[in-house]
Amino acid sequence: MLTARVRLGVLVLVGLLAACSTSEGSSPARAGSASRNEVEPVSGAEAKAQASAHTRPEPSAPASPEPPPIGDAPLANGQPSLAALGEAVIAALDVKDAEALWALVVSEQEYTRLFGALVSHPNMLRLGPRMAWANQLEDNRDGLRHAIDRHGGKRYALVSLEPTRTEARGGLVVYREPRLTVTDATGATLELDVIGVAVEHVATKTFLVLTYAD
Repeated sequence: MLTARVRLGVLVLVGLLAACSTSEGSSPARAGSASRNEVEPVSGAEAKAQASAHTRPEPSAPASPEPPPIGDAPLANGQPSLAALGEAVIAALDVKDAEALWALVVSEQEYTRLFGALVSHPNMLRLGPRMAWANQLEDNRDGLRHAIDRHGGKRYALVSLEPTRTEARGGLVVYREPRLTVTDATGATLELDVIGVAVEHVATKTFLVLTYAD
């Protein structure tokens, strides 16, 4: 009887030892599995940088600068309408008066005042009004001379001076290649390629030639 109890105690002891051994062997595996599933912590600075990378807006294009004010003074020797400007040009052509035609052109002083509104190209802006005026002056001389040579003394009568392409620029309206229509001495209707660009000072409704067509 005693021997049977001893054997039973030995078997129980062996079973307990085996269970303990199995439990200890499996613990590292579970620990290893848990460590593989854990996510490394992210610092506050790194989290802000990641959030900023996703939320940072695209840089916007710089706004175009507004042209400087051109003032409220009327254009010197400016005409009260586009039609009046056409009438003055035809009258000067009729008597081949180069000085009268020059008086209808934006002067250098006026050009300097209007420069920021008239010019938008960066290269022209870098040249400044004096250089730009000098370049335009040569073109105007050629255009005026050609106008007198082709149309001087022809006894034209104005029909109309009408805009074809217009552009608003900081208190000005620029009229590109306005259509100058006249009748000649025979009564025939003609369109003259004389004015390249005309300009209007909007606040005072005064008009001048900016360039004669070359």
